[in-house]
Amino acid sequence: PYCRMAATFVKWVNDNWTDTTREPRFAAIIYDDPGARDGPHGLEWGCDKFGGTFVGMGVTPFVTLDTTTELLRVAKEKPDWLWIGSVGSCQSVVLKDIHKLGLREKGIKMVCWFAGFTDQLPAVGPELLDGYLHCTGSPEWVCDKDKYPEGWKALTAWCKKTQGWDPEDLTGHYPVGWTLGQAWGEAIRRAIEKVGDPARVTGKDVRDEMVGLRDFDVEIGPPATVSEETPWTMNKVILRTYDATKGRVIAVTDWTEPVLVPLK
Repeated sequence: PYCRMAATFVKWVNDNWTDTTREPRFAAIIYDDPGARDGPHGLEWGCDKFGGTFVGMGVTPFVTLDTTTELLRVAKEKPDWLWIGSVGSCQSVVLKDIHKLGLREKGIKMVCWFAGFTDQLPAVGPELLDGYLHCTGSPEWVCDKDKYPEGWKALTAWCKKTQGWDPEDLTGHYPVGWTLGQAWGEAIRRAIEKVGDPARVTGKDVRDEMVGLRDFDVEIGPPATVSEETPWTMNKVILRTYDATKGRVIAVTDWTEPVLVPLK
């Protein structure tokens, strides 16, 4: 779904673009991974569809100590937005190098893919993340608990029971596992109901039921529809940002329908 998130982001930028003299410019820095390459594909497609110029991308090793060369290559193309497609230690290095090179001071804004923000990331340095946008399909406690109170009540109670976590301790990716678990559990239930004997249920039976889910209530976020064309539970896209003064993530947009990008 990363290409859809990236293309949806391009649309959002265009919808809010006020400079009548030119179109927005986008670049990407990713680690060398097939999933990460999905984002730049969406950026490029989104630029063709909605307007803008994709000026290129830098590709780093999965594990690296320095990304300044790759960042300088894309920075010289003067993008307005830099899509960051990495995680973990690699992403930490990217953020520190962006700070070291002063790219934000040069007018380059940052946005990351779904996997690019966790609650541990501010430990790298909150000042590195202020205004850092997160383009995702994952529910998040601070932003969604009031819209889906019963689901979040159940999730946080389970976390407390099994992990000893308070709601504030929830990691950013935990809710994704919750929604996937809900969907897989329902697919298994339906497969058993259809076959009759649980011992005769096959992986294909469960898989066929999974891609048949329509508007399934995952309880903590928008309903999930899973199909052959959209084999995931993250059907909507939302933009969030990290507010360093508040020390937490806040919503920038509401949940929105993603742009459907043709797969390569």
